[in-house]
Amino acid sequence: MEEIEKELNVIFAEHKQKYINVFDKSEGLVAKQNNAMNFTHIFESLTDQLISKSNEFLENNNYSKTEIENLIKAKIKEFNPLLISPF
Repeated sequence: MEEIEKELNVIFAEHKQKYINVFDKSEGLVAKQNNAMNFTHIFESLTDQLISKSNEFLENNNYSKTEIENLIKAKIKEFNPLLISPF
């Protein structure tokens, strides 16, 4: 299980950095709107890659589907608060 956790953490870190790179630190509604649009795009990519990587592990290893689903859910919950500030 450690192996998949490491892989999912790498994917998470890559997407967090992508969001940090495009995060608009300025104040105002336009900045918030831009951040929300950027976040949505990156969040969708994160979700797709987490699921894809998980499917690879399910096909090639004897991992529990429930355990892997819980790991994905945890990563998604961890990413959601970054919308406000990724720092």
